Amino acid sequence: MKRVSANTEGRPVKRRREAGQTLAFVTFGLVAFLTAAGLAVDMGYLRYERRLMQAAADSAALAAATDLNLGNASIYFADALDAAQFNGFTDGVNNVTVTPSNPPATLPVGDPNSGNTNAVEVVVQQILPSLFMKIVGLSSTTMQATAVAAIGTSNGCMYALQARGITLNAGVDAANCGIVDNGSLSGNGNLTAASVGVFGSAAGYTAVSSPPAETIVQPAADPLAYLAPPTVGGCTQTNFTWSVGITALAPGVYCGGIAISGGSVTFGPGLYILTGTTGLQITGAGIATDAGAGVTFYNSGTGGITFSGTGSVSFTAPTSAVSSLPAGILFYQDPADTTPADLSLAGTGNAVLSGTLYFPAAPLTVAGSLNPSMNTVVVAGSITVSGSVLLKADSISVPGGSPLQTVSLVE
Repeated sequence: MKRVSANTEGRPVKRRREAGQTLAFVTFGLVAFLTAAGLAVDMGYLRYERRLMQAAADSAALAAATDLNLGNASIYFADALDAAQFNGFTDGVNNVTVTPSNPPATLPVGDPNSGNTNAVEVVVQQILPSLFMKIVGLSSTTMQATAVAAIGTSNGCMYALQARGITLNAGVDAANCGIVDNGSLSGNGNLTAASVGVFGSAAGYTAVSSPPAETIVQPAADPLAYLAPPTVGGCTQTNFTWSVGITALAPGVYCGGIAISGGSVTFGPGLYILTGTTGLQITGAGIATDAGAGVTFYNSGTGGITFSGTGSVSFTAPTSAVSSLPAGILFYQDPADTTPADLSLAGTGNAVLSGTLYFPAAPLTVAGSLNPSMNTVVVAGSITVSGSVLLKADSISVPGGSPLQTVSLVE
C-alpha cells in the first residue's frame, strides 16, 4: 500500500504546494489587474487634460486671429497667452508652454496655412506627472494641442449688429448668402436666404426658400471692423448744392457735404469724403449717377446719408482698392456715427446700388435693387427693408472676394 507523507496536522504535503501556487497566481492577477486599472485611470486623466488643452489652444488662436482681423497685430501674442491662461494654461507655470506664431510655425510644407500671414497657430504643451504608470517606468507624459485660426471671407450679406435687428416690411432675396441678426428679426416681408442666424427672436416674416432661423449663441462680431478709415485732407469744395441742370463732380473732400435737390449730377470715379452736418442728401427730383468706374463715399461727419423723393440714384463701388479701403466698398460711415441713413428713395425702387453698405452704429433703411452686377452686402446697426432688396455674395466681381471677413478655426 502506497503511503502519502503528511505534515504534523495530518494534511497531505501535495495540497499545501497547490495552495501556494494558487496564492501566487492570485497575487500576479491582482497586480496585473491593478496595473491595468491604473493605466486606464491615467489614460482617462490624460484624455481629459488633452480636451482642456485643445479648448485652450482653440480659444487662444481665435483671440489672436481676431486681433489680426481688427488690425491689432501688435497684441496678438499677448492676447493668445491671456486666452490660454483664462482657460487654465499659463505659459511658464506647471510645466506649461504656450507658443503663438503668425504665420504658423510648425505646419508641414504643403499645408494650405503654412506661411499664411492671415493665420495664427497656437501650440499648448504641458508635462504631466503619471499617477499609476510609474509602475511601468513612465513618470511623466508630454501632452500637446495645436490650433490654427485664420481670417476668411464671410458668406454673409446682411448683418444687423445691434439689438434692434432687422425689420422686413418688404422682401429680401439673398439666395446665395446668409443673414445674421444680433437682435430680433421681424416684419411681414418674404425672405430668401442661404442661412439665417438670429440672436434674439424671429417672427412674422415669411421664409420663401430659406432654412428656419437658427439661434446664434452670442452676437456676431462686426465683419468689417478691420477697415481703416481714409485720411481726411483739406476741403475740395464746401457746402456743395445742386438743384437745376447737369453737372459733374470729382473725388475729394466735401466739407459741409453734398446736397442734390434737383437736376442731374455725375460722380467721377474715386473717393468722396463727406464732413460736417449735411452728409449726402439726394432729395426731390434729384438724379445722381457715377461715371462707370466706381465710387466710394466716406461719411466722416454727422450729416447722414439720405435718398428721398422722386429722383433716382445709381452708384457702383470700385473693383480696386481706394485709399485705405479695399475694393467693393460703396458707403462707409464712421463707426462712431449713429446718424440714421435712408437709401430707400421712399421705397420707389429707383436706388440701384452695387457694393458694400457699411453703417455699423446707425439705423439703415434700404429699398430697391442693391445688386445689379456685383457683390452687395449690408452691415448696419439695425436694418429696415422698405422695398424689395436683392443681395448677393459674389467672389468673382470683386477682386479678393467679399470684403466681409470672419475668423474661424481651420486646423
